[in-house]
Amino acid sequence: MNPFRAGIGLLAKNLDIPVLPLRIVGLFEIKQAGKKFARPWKIGVRMGRPMQFAADSDPARVARELQNAVEAL
Repeated sequence: MNPFRAGIGLLAKNLDIPVLPLRIVGLFEIKQAGKKFARPWKIGVRMGRPMQFAADSDPARVARELQNAVEAL
């Protein structure tokens, strides 16, 4: 997984809405470069608890917390 960037932190704090951490499991196994269709495979979605951040939160810190939450799923 690539590191989360501060943009998600800006959105979360400026919009003042909860963010739902999600992780799609099994997608990496079906992705094949250059293929038009994916082979049959089971994928799943894991959802965490909604997270809300204060308006004065540091966007980089928010991104780190969200990444940690997604990685924990």
